[in-house]
This record gives sequence, structure tokens and C-alpha cells, in this order.
Amino acid sequence: MNQIAQLAVSLMTLIGAPIAVYLFFRDRSIERQDRINEVYRRSSDRYAGFLGLMLSHTDTGVYLHGDDEDLPTDLDRRRSILFEIVTQMLEDAYLVYERSPNGQRKQQWAGWLAYIRMYCAHTPYIAWWEARIGDVETAKEGASSYDLGFETLMFEELRKAKRQIIVDAAPVL
Repeated sequence: MNQIAQLAVSLMTLIGAPIAVYLFFRDRSIERQDRINEVYRRSSDRYAGFLGLMLSHTDTGVYLHGDDEDLPTDLDRRRSILFEIVTQMLEDAYLVYERSPNGQRKQQWAGWLAYIRMYCAHTPYIAWWEARIGDVETAKEGASSYDLGFETLMFEELRKAKRQIIVDAAPVL
């Protein structure tokens, strides 16, 4: 009986030790990713706050995405800042979607994707994107400070929207 108990302990040690090591490193990896996500979230929150300040003070010339010649009126500057804010919000939603478990993804992502498509079909938004990032038909992904996956998604949705706008504008014969 004593030998069976020793064999059981040895088996538990043999099996349990690698599992414990795996769980330890997995937990460390999760904690590291959580710290990275928290730093990104705080930076994103600060940037959103800064954009809000710029929105309140469009006359200061602090908004650096385009010269005053490109944004001739206060309304144009405010619109550009608002598009920047909504794009940041969409990117944040995309990043949450990319990092979430599958069940949560399906529940929430459809609404965000519809919101992305709504903006991508908005002609002033297309013009803002192209002035800020590049022409949706010719620009290469990686041209902006946005997440590459998000940028690729946006280019894809903007291309679809532009094609649809062209089809909708074509005369009916």
C-alpha cells in the first residue's frame, strides 16, 4: 500500500509540475498583456481629452493634422477634430474586438461594424480620411498611426463605400 501511495505521489509530481509551470507562465503572459492594454487605454483616454481641448480651442492652431489653409474655417477644424475623435473611438472598439473572447466579439462587433460602415459611407468622412491618411484606392496600409489591422479594415470599408457611392451616382438608363 505504501508503494502505491509513493507511486501516486510521484505521478502527481511528474504531471503536476509541468502543469504548474505552464500555468505560471500563462498567468504572467496574461498579466503582461493586461498591463500593455491598461497603458494603451490610459494613453487613448488622454488623447481623447486632448482632442476635446482642441475642439474647445480651434482658434489656437494646435490641431496639427492639416494646415490652416487645408482647414480654412473654424467649422472645418471642428469637423476634422470630431472625425479624429470618432476614428479613435472606432479603433478602440476594433482593438477590444480583436482581443476579446469569441462570444463577446459576436455580440458587440456587429453594431460597431455597422457604425464604421455608416461613417465610411459619409462623403465628408471619406474626404477627411483621404486628406489625413491617403487616397483609399492607392494608399498603402501602415500609412497612419492607427493599428494596422484597424487601418486595413477602414481602407476596405472605405473602398466599398466609395464604389457604392459611384454606383448610386451613375445615371439610370
